[in-house]
Amino acid sequence: MKPGKVSKRKGSTALVFLLFLSSLLTLSCGLLFYMEKGRESLGIYERGLQSVYAAESGANAGLARAARKPSEDWEKDLYPHGHHVHVVIKDVDRHREIRSDALDGNGRPLRTVRICYALPSVEGGNITVEDIISDGHF
Repeated sequence: MKPGKVSKRKGSTALVFLLFLSSLLTLSCGLLFYMEKGRESLGIYERGLQSVYAAESGANAGLARAARKPSEDWEKDLYPHGHHVHVVIKDVDRHREIRSDALDGNGRPLRTVRICYALPSVEGGNITVEDIISDGHF
């Protein structure tokens, strides 16, 4: 063999090794991309779940208020664990409604929980929940 020449066997081995390394690089980039998308999806799911819990906590606060003063209108902003929740109790279409909106940083609702209830039939009686609706605004 002349100096500076590479044998056919060594050249084939080098080519196979380069193909192996490029496929390994491609697979690792794909795996990295897949893991990043999964992480992003998990973050979106977590924020959505937090907005559900925030809206439900506002609805619970509204129910507690309605149980004490069932026919009184009420509006309040709550901030459970760093979330902004807007709660309103008022008459809507001839029935009482509690509306709880979990808001994003721009004031747009992410999740809404609405509870329709009937006033007690006797003084000091319990309110009756007629319907519960939960809407997402994603």
